[in-house]
Amino acid sequence: MANNINTIRSHLWLASAIVVFLFAGVAIPAQANGLAGLDYSQIKSGTLFVRGGDSANASFAPLLNTDVDLQVSGIIVRAKVTQHFINPSDDWVEGIYLFPLPDDAAVDHLRLKVGERIIEGVIQEKQEAKRNYENAKGNGQRATLLTQERPNLFTIAVANIGPQEEVQVEIEYQQSVQLSQGEFSLRFPLTVTPRYIPGAALINEIGQAQFTGAGRQPNTNLVPDASHLTPQLSGYGENSNPINIRVDLAPGFDIVELQSRYHRVGQEKQDAQHYRLTLDSTMHDANSDFVLSWRAAASEQPYVDLYTQQWQGSYYSMLMLTPPMQPQGSTNLPRDLVFVIDTSGSMGGEPIRQARRALIMAIERLQAQDRFNLIEFNSNTRSLFNNVQPANQAMRARAISFVRALGASGGTEMYPALDAALTQQTAEDRSGRVRQVVFLTDGAVGNEDQLFELIERKLDNSRLFTIGIGSAPNSYFMRKAAEFGRGSFTHIGSMEIVAEQMTELFRKLESPVLTNLNISIASEFEAEIYPQRIPDLYQGEPIALVFKTKGLPTQLQLSGTADSETFAKTLNFETAQTRAGMNLFWARRKIEALIDKYLLSYEPEQKATLKQSVVELSLGHHLVSRFTSLIAVDKTPVRLPSERLSSHALKSNPPKGTQFGLPQTATDAELRILKGFGIWLLALMLYLYSRAKRIPWLRYAF
Repeated sequence: MANNINTIRSHLWLASAIVVFLFAGVAIPAQANGLAGLDYSQIKSGTLFVRGGDSANASFAPLLNTDVDLQVSGIIVRAKVTQHFINPSDDWVEGIYLFPLPDDAAVDHLRLKVGERIIEGVIQEKQEAKRNYENAKGNGQRATLLTQERPNLFTIAVANIGPQEEVQVEIEYQQSVQLSQGEFSLRFPLTVTPRYIPGAALINEIGQAQFTGAGRQPNTNLVPDASHLTPQLSGYGENSNPINIRVDLAPGFDIVELQSRYHRVGQEKQDAQHYRLTLDSTMHDANSDFVLSWRAAASEQPYVDLYTQQWQGSYYSMLMLTPPMQPQGSTNLPRDLVFVIDTSGSMGGEPIRQARRALIMAIERLQAQDRFNLIEFNSNTRSLFNNVQPANQAMRARAISFVRALGASGGTEMYPALDAALTQQTAEDRSGRVRQVVFLTDGAVGNEDQLFELIERKLDNSRLFTIGIGSAPNSYFMRKAAEFGRGSFTHIGSMEIVAEQMTELFRKLESPVLTNLNISIASEFEAEIYPQRIPDLYQGEPIALVFKTKGLPTQLQLSGTADSETFAKTLNFETAQTRAGMNLFWARRKIEALIDKYLLSYEPEQKATLKQSVVELSLGHHLVSRFTSLIAVDKTPVRLPSERLSSHALKSNPPKGTQFGLPQTATDAELRILKGFGIWLLALMLYLYSRAKRIPWLRYAF
């Protein structure tokens, strides 16, 4: 009988520990996010839930559906994204949704549609737009607000959706087609990779973690808008926010090798230069970027594309310069390569396997005259060598063994690793050697601004090349980091294309065609060219330049260095094509340049001046930016002040192939989970020891 009592007590201790674990790891974080008391069994795929409400007042509604229409004409992409908010409940609701767009999207239109009624959005300074939205919401007016959180991450809020009502929000943007190694492509992101949030949680005036957005994590001292960047996540296998995509592709030349990289699509060929493609939401989950690519027949690939537009008394132009695929007379210079690989928890599963394979390929491709080093990071940073080492057979074998043993866990403390990669330089590095830093990561961080400042300050004579790993990397951070680093961004979205993408990247790294590039236009045209720091030109990798002039120039001069010799070429505007939207490309790039200066400035007066310049430029071109938002408000109130309005945070799908580990952030929610798990593990050990009677006195503790 004593043994039975001991057994019962052991089971009670184990059950108690499990309860503590569940409370510490689940219930407390739920309360911290204002979700205590909800019956999670009610939450199904595609569900909205109240943030900050109690279970008695909680109401549920389906997640929105999204339709995307992409019109491709030449190198211009015009997109319309229609989000359908449907409220089958009997309550008045507000829907809040964080969603991605291409990081180079110039968002310029917003419409709110209720039945046959259409309300056009207007561009306003961000804080003014937010005040107007909150006033409209409180007055019972239908309203929608589009806010940029990052250049590739936006929040849409829709107020006063009536019972049993459907509301449509239309967003329009413009971007350019990408071109690399003779391949044209466009990308539309379907989900958000959860960002690692470093720093300590900020505390509000009543002593609680600060939430100013609808996200699941509080703001921190290093990411003060973290609650705007961390969407609620649906379960794996669910398909929140189903997305349909339609593409009308007319590039202006005969298409060969048309393919959708990661999704099966329906194709309808109109003729050799015109295709229509569809991606049906019933055939896929919205959990990986949609990428469409195509090639032109070799004889028709343009060397130079030049587009112009006259708008409000000025001329706006875009020049795309594409080098030959096989440059003549180029030589491989001795290089110092520093490879940095992200091994944090967000890289778990398919991403870390892709990264390991890509890195091994890079190491195997090193030449005898090269030197290299490896740095891996998660919550900590570790270098294989103290500094770059000769790329001999023994060192390469040691590095490959190191890479094969890498796993994924911990946080994404990127700053120390990037700092180490840019700091490991010697005087010898500047003596005729090319220094390249190759960074493999999903970019799942929220402190982008801090990292950009580091790159700008520490780059020196290095070049930074970013490789985005996984199905939905943070392309804004990856592209912008490469731009600050005067390098380029490559995306690897599946194991099947690792070899192809790495081969193309290393062709570029080994074959710079033109360096120290410069564009000059006659001074009387007062040309304003972006980007102002023109990157090096690599084999098969074009450069797109946009500029504004007072008149239309007849020609421009391109100069640079090729194989240590001076290069010069004159380009004429005679073949330029007239195309609408060039002003948006120019304004988008100028805004980006002003924001770069704003981020790197420490002078309050200068920051205020730069902010005002961004606001004026955004208002003048009707563009969403860091400091401006689009808002649409219906004048007629539809909800009485006495009727309750529930706010709902919409969920996002986890990226395909990921296995997120702990910790994902530096907030205390994960610490509670770890503590709870530790308590549970300790109780389990005690239970097993007691059962085995390995420690006699331990039985009396139960």
